Amino acid sequence: ISMINFSSRAYLRDFINKKWLKPIESGSEGLFYYSQIDKMGYKIFFPNDEEYVRPFYEPSDIIKNDMVNIDSFIFPETLLVVNGSLAGYITKYIDNNLFDTSMLNFFQEGKIDYKALKSAYKIFRSDVHKISKKHIKIYDLPNNLLFDGSKMYAIDTCSYHYSDSKDLTKKNLEALETAMDVIFEVISIMSSNYIESRD
Repeated sequence: ISMINFSSRAYLRDFINKKWLKPIESGSEGLFYYSQIDKMGYKIFFPNDEEYVRPFYEPSDIIKNDMVNIDSFIFPETLLVVNGSLAGYITKYIDNNLFDTSMLNFFQEGKIDYKALKSAYKIFRSDVHKISKKHIKIYDLPNNLLFDGSKMYAIDTCSYHYSDSKDLTKKNLEALETAMDVIFEVISIMSSNYIESRD
């Protein structure tokens, strides 16, 4: 994995300003952007102030993409480091997520192929087994599971960590089932609200 070191937050800002970043989402840890230059995703963690990078993670904590190589799990490819602390990372960007706030419209308009979703689920479930064999614990999957119409992906994997738990595969599969339950519960609630609004 590559790592880019900056001596200050200001130099980091200069770097990302050249990438024509488009804001995509704001989370509890920072902001996620899409670069119109290199077509990659950029997660930039919130700082406590202009010069000090809030150390959510140390660079050595992060599991990198080249350590895993499982297509369904999107790990950081390049770390952005300011004065030794992780300030953000660059990762593959997944476009056209149908598991978002507009997913009810996609289901109602037939834009989601249930056969494709079932196939994507089977592949992802198989990859959960693969990542478990690498002793990696999945974290916060309900908020970070994407479906682009043909494949499912896990993103924002910087909290994943190695584990020697004997029932790791079981726990990771439970995380997947919980994520799917949450997604379809949201769809059910949105569907009910939609029907009530039409009555």
